[in-house]
Amino acid sequence: MIRYLEDPTAADVAVTVADRWQGRGVATVLIDELLRQRPRGVCRIVTTVSADNQASLALLRRMGSAVVIPDGAGQLDVTVELGSARPREPTESSAPPS
Repeated sequence: MIRYLEDPTAADVAVTVADRWQGRGVATVLIDELLRQRPRGVCRIVTTVSADNQASLALLRRMGSAVVIPDGAGQLDVTVELGSARPREPTESSAPPS
């Protein structure tokens, strides 16, 4: 997660998951942790996603209220409103099994 210098309330976020681990919830766990550890004051994610990357779009939409705008070059500009509160720590009952 990288905070934008020109707007300290916004940040970009990215995760990379090896092919053999995709579809197992790894990206969701990584994003959840990044959101928990985000810099104080960051309440928006602003990023660009390939228009055909449905998995990334779904992940971003699960983060909060998302506005998706096509940029005309096969890319989508995505803004996700996170709110001012950081997500709660997972409880023992909601944590994935070890």
